[in-house]
Amino acid sequence: MSSPADPASLAPEPIVARASIRRNVAHMATSQAVTWALATASAVIVPRFIGPSDVGKWRVATSVWGIVGVVVTFGTTLQIQRAIARNQREGLALINPVLLIRTVAFGVASAIMLPAALLVGSTGQTLLIGALVGVPVLVGLWSEVYLAAFVGLERMATNSAVNVFTRATQLLLTIAALWAGTGMIGVLVVTLIGAVAGLALVLRQFLRLDVPRPRPRWRDSWTVLLASMPLMVVMLAQTTYRQLDVLVIARLAGSRDVGWYGAADVLVGSLFFPTTVVMSTVFPTLGRTYAQDRAAFEQLIRRTFSLLLLLSTPVGFGAMVVAPAFSTLLLGDEFAGSGSVVSIMSIVTMFTFGATLFAYAAAAAGRELFVGVLLFAMAALTIPLDLLFVPWASDRWDNGAIGGALSYVVTEAIQFVVGLVVIAPFLISRSVAWRSARVLLAGGLMALAVWPLRDVFVIVPAAVGAVVYALAILALRALDGDQREMLSGALARLRRAAPGGPETPADGDPGSSTDGPPGPG
Repeated sequence: MSSPADPASLAPEPIVARASIRRNVAHMATSQAVTWALATASAVIVPRFIGPSDVGKWRVATSVWGIVGVVVTFGTTLQIQRAIARNQREGLALINPVLLIRTVAFGVASAIMLPAALLVGSTGQTLLIGALVGVPVLVGLWSEVYLAAFVGLERMATNSAVNVFTRATQLLLTIAALWAGTGMIGVLVVTLIGAVAGLALVLRQFLRLDVPRPRPRWRDSWTVLLASMPLMVVMLAQTTYRQLDVLVIARLAGSRDVGWYGAADVLVGSLFFPTTVVMSTVFPTLGRTYAQDRAAFEQLIRRTFSLLLLLSTPVGFGAMVVAPAFSTLLLGDEFAGSGSVVSIMSIVTMFTFGATLFAYAAAAAGRELFVGVLLFAMAALTIPLDLLFVPWASDRWDNGAIGGALSYVVTEAIQFVVGLVVIAPFLISRSVAWRSARVLLAGGLMALAVWPLRDVFVIVPAAVGAVVYALAILALRALDGDQREMLSGALARLRRAAPGGPETPADGDPGSSTDGPPGPG
């Protein structure tokens, strides 16, 4: 096994020290927890003031600009992350060309969208909403370049701070705008202000790095563009796939059902934060290990799959049980239709973690075109599924959003299975299946325990569910070796931190090294 290690010896030395995976996960987990709370607060406050109809209009504008935003990035976000992870000096030289690509492409897209909006008879209010949604997209495209650089450098502390600062600023200003009676227009304006503040903060942090500042070579933009095209296909396919439900529901069921679906989508999106935290942290290491050590690459995928299954299962089962009561509590009676949608879409968390892992693994291995083709196929499949499910759900329950949720579950399940077979066939083994079955059984037992408490205030079922799930995991021996080691280490640190506990060894926590272990644990 000496040959896989040989490329590593030839890898360029990093010019910025990497933080350990454990430390990066801690930073991202903390920021995701905070931003989840802030996003949830926003998701609760804003709909109560502006109502389902305006939420639906906002959601449609966001969907359109979301597709535009993905097109104009040309896949450069993952390209920067992967390039910097493999060679920091060469990767950092891509920043200026990428900024140029995004700015020019956004200008072209905007020039196309305005006459198109006028041709379809958009009102003045619709154009104003579109503009106020679109400008923060441009600011976000600039910020994303520098945030991607920090991800490639495997230093997530800055990203965590910027995300928390931006979300907190936007929430505080949103509350002030709504209190002043400015409505949806005021909310969109403060969104722009928060985006500008976030850009200023990340740019300040980047300029403080001790890294070379190469002169801009704009001719490199074409090289970057060509290299990023496969990744752009993936991102465009992903966005088209995610936003198509919104557009079809708007056509078949109306703005009220789009508002219900949009509110549910925001709440369910917050359930993916364990997957977001782990994958945004692990992706640079996936790219590096694939180039240097294929055995370590596969081992990292195994460990990440096991960890994400452990984290996603209680989130999915728990949200499925408490969603109807919790959604009404958060959003009010006007959004009662969102509760059932959240319950159905919560099932997706137990498929999406795997689909996301396989997509990132494919991108790290240079197989992103396969992911793009798969996502476009799922987007195409979404249309007949929506045409079947949305009218049926609208007739049966007066809620077309339920049909969109059912389509989403079907397509995510297909992606999970295909990704497993094609990208990570080494996970198809008796040991992985047996461990996964035990984790899912623990989640089912948790759901049964929480079911009688589903209408009680959410803290009670959440606490009961956490205890039952933890006990079931231990009783079923569902933890793998790495996770048992993590648990033992955490308990040991707690004992050392307790009054009268043994002193911490002089060599400290092994997870604090800059290189870090080869997996998320």
